[in-house]
Order: sequence, then C-alpha cells, then structure tokens
Amino acid sequence: MLAFFHGWRRKMGVATLVFGCVFMALWVRSYAVFDSYEYRSNTHLDSNAGALSCVTDLYRYQLATRPSPIVHWNIPYWSIVLPLTLLSAYLLLSKPRSKSNQSDDAQNPSKTFPTR
Repeated sequence: MLAFFHGWRRKMGVATLVFGCVFMALWVRSYAVFDSYEYRSNTHLDSNAGALSCVTDLYRYQLATRPSPIVHWNIPYWSIVLPLTLLSAYLLLSKPRSKSNQSDDAQNPSKTFPTR
C-alpha cells in the first residue's frame, strides 16, 4: 500500500482530492447555511446558494462626500471543485514512468534526440 504513494504525483493527487472534498462539503453546506466571514472590517467572504462571494468596500475610510466603490466577486463552487477533481484523477490514475525507460534513454541519447 505504501508503494502506491511513492513519487510526487500520487501525493499531490491525494492533496488535491482532499481540497476538492473540502470545497464539495462547503458547496453542499452553502445550500443549507449562510456563512459569512469579515476580514479587516471592509471585506466580507460569504458562502450562500452554491457560490463563494467576496464583497470589498475599497474606500470605506474616505470622506462621506465621495461615492465608495464596492467590488463584488461571485465564484460558483463547481468552478473550484471540478478542476480539483479532474487534476486529482489525472495525478492518481496516470501511470508513473518506469525506471527502465529512463535508464535506457540516458544510455542511448539517439532515441530521445534525432541525429542529423
């Protein structure tokens, strides 16, 4: 079992799968619960209705006479979960290169680089 996790691809595949599962859990939770996190009193990170939203008030501390621009980003959870899942599947299911092929290429460079 431990032989499966040799190499960086398998370890990164498991890490991306864990991140994908965490964002999937947040996606499902966002349909039942409204979560909000306030950062530095002018940025809100909200999770609601299948999307992650960031609302920032850029000029909160300026004079009240100027209009305050508000930046609103709305990122659907599926746009985070789907690439993480596909990357994880690629990293976990792709076959690692065999060591015999690497040693053959090092001994015979004509196989890797065409001669003129």
